Amino acid sequence: MDGNDIGPKPDLNLAEVLSKIETSAMEKTGSMFLQITLKERNPEETSSIFHAILPVVRQLAYDQFGNFVVQKLLENSDEDQREALSQELSIDAMKTCNEKYGCRVMQKAIEVLDAEMQTKVVSTIKASPENVMTCIKSMHGNHVIQVCVQKMPLDSLGWIIEAVESDVEFIANHMYGCRVVQRLCERCDPHEHLVGILDGAVKLVDKLSQDQHGNYVVQCVLQHGRLEDKRHILQAVRERPIFFAKNKCSSNVVERCMEIAAESEELAAAREELLGAFIGRPGDPNAPLRQLMEDKFGNFIVQKMLKHSRGDAREALRKELEAEEPTLRASQSGRHILTTMQKEFGFPESVEPA
Repeated sequence: MDGNDIGPKPDLNLAEVLSKIETSAMEKTGSMFLQITLKERNPEETSSIFHAILPVVRQLAYDQFGNFVVQKLLENSDEDQREALSQELSIDAMKTCNEKYGCRVMQKAIEVLDAEMQTKVVSTIKASPENVMTCIKSMHGNHVIQVCVQKMPLDSLGWIIEAVESDVEFIANHMYGCRVVQRLCERCDPHEHLVGILDGAVKLVDKLSQDQHGNYVVQCVLQHGRLEDKRHILQAVRERPIFFAKNKCSSNVVERCMEIAAESEELAAAREELLGAFIGRPGDPNAPLRQLMEDKFGNFIVQKMLKHSRGDAREALRKELEAEEPTLRASQSGRHILTTMQKEFGFPESVEPA
């Protein structure tokens, strides 16, 4: 219900609304009126609203409708007003971060405040590793930590990085913590800021890959990590192809390995070794490729192999699959593979609908 989505401005009197600001801002119509008034950016009206709201800003931050007014005030206030708001919001920052509506106000504050004010707002949170972990594990607080990673200066994120480094396995496997790790990987320099986190993650590739949350961290490391991290993950998958490919979660990691390896010439050798491990020996009935063709997860990996293979490995893959055409036609997953073969090689000429 923020000002971008609401309709025409309600016919209310600003002075009357401000005279009972806490009640008005917590009602839908009053909240709409205040948001639109702030969006109009009249300095006198904004100042009046600011002075009325400041004493009750924390109470409004927790309210279904009041939180939108505080967000809009943060967006449209001047530097002095933001300074006062940041001071007020810092008082109960832990409570506000971990509250359903308050976390939205904290996210907006981090988005619009300058670096000094950002630091002030989160000062209570960053004061102890326990507070940081509480927020990371919170269904509401984790969103605030993610915005901190995305919007605060890189050199001021040490308090978040240190918290993640303290228990990489737990946080990477956590339903909310994994999001924080992904935001760090997306934003931070892997060589300068994330050495400890990445070193910890690649040592846990087997465990993280088979976790419903951790597998997304491994995929993110494949995309944003150091070259040696990517090689380490590709090697782990190459050494245990069936282990990774037949699991619902880690099969996604294998697919990502195929994609990332195909995009980088620096990973060309590792890509050929990975494909070779999956293809196996020519004609081997127990080769990973044959075990995966009709597997509910593995067949998608075979399709990725077809799309991302190159050179000799691509030709070897084609020959092995052509030899299995009758078997492939007999199952739904096999027909999906044949459809991909037809797109990639023009063979077979026709495929029955899967």
